[in-house]
Amino acid sequence: MRVLFLPNWRVDHVMSNICNKQSPDVYVTNERYWFFKYWQISNLNVRIIDCGMFGKIEKKLFKLHIIQALYAFLISSKYDLIISHGGQSALVLGILRKIFFKNHPPHILIDVAAINGGNSKQPILSLTQFAATKIDMVIYHATMQKEHYKQYFPTLSNDSHFIPFGVDLDFFHPSDITPSEDYILSFGYHSRDWKTLILAYQNAAISTKLLIVGPKKMDIPLPQGVSLHPSVSINELKKLINNSKFIIIPLTEKKYAHGQMSVLQAMAFAKAVITTNIGAITDYVESEKNALLYPLNDSNYLTGQILRLENDALLRKKIGQQGLITVRDKFNEEKMGKSIWEVVKLRLKI
Repeated sequence: MRVLFLPNWRVDHVMSNICNKQSPDVYVTNERYWFFKYWQISNLNVRIIDCGMFGKIEKKLFKLHIIQALYAFLISSKYDLIISHGGQSALVLGILRKIFFKNHPPHILIDVAAINGGNSKQPILSLTQFAATKIDMVIYHATMQKEHYKQYFPTLSNDSHFIPFGVDLDFFHPSDITPSEDYILSFGYHSRDWKTLILAYQNAAISTKLLIVGPKKMDIPLPQGVSLHPSVSINELKKLINNSKFIIIPLTEKKYAHGQMSVLQAMAFAKAVITTNIGAITDYVESEKNALLYPLNDSNYLTGQILRLENDALLRKKIGQQGLITVRDKFNEEKMGKSIWEVVKLRLKI
């Protein structure tokens, strides 16, 4: 079985993973890539065409990966299946397949952003609907996206499958080193509600520092005890998570899956997590059991949750341990990979 995989990020092709990069970011020679390692088929050949050196430029200018799609279109007839990860890597290919009446091979989209970012405005919607007619199946990580498919992509809705995102537990796991627990950590580069977090932390008036990893600057004044850290390597982030007292992931509301990766990564370290009660998160956390939640934009409620974890070590441990159990039982990479294989088998009638 020959699969053409189109991720909307760069993938390093290496002889060995000496840099210790997480599985979606590295393709090790003679090893199966990412979730494909869990596919129960012996004769599997996966070719990766990533977004390339111009991917960031294309994404900024067009919100789409064009060169990747053109190349994939030219060679796609040699493959049994195409899988695009993200609409940015699927829509141009869909347009090309539509224009040139190309139906083979089947094209599956792992949809992280409701195909077009949940956009219902014209002419973007019509263009997306045109391209989506050549997408054969959708896999999504947040059940809230199903309504978007039903309303705007009814044909796709009939062959869409919710499969939870899964964390690589070989990569994200508690360290043997005893955490220093001298700071609260928050991290992320997109769709973060830093204003609510800063206000809540300030109102909490605690001595524990707050370290924010991601943004280079804030549009609001930073109170004493808050420090910004520029983007860090994934291995440095793992150390910061492991050594933190607890984690806060303050999210904005979107119409698609976002934030789960950060939340699950923190849970995999057995860290107590506070995050926002939004649609993209409800599939993954159970309030008061494996995480603490707060209403969107509610800094006062978030302050209360911060104080609870700050002052109750037993609660931190309880929430953190339950989060780790949840990830191990439900939201791990192996479970995700096997679930993807099951729906692929149905589509290809294997």
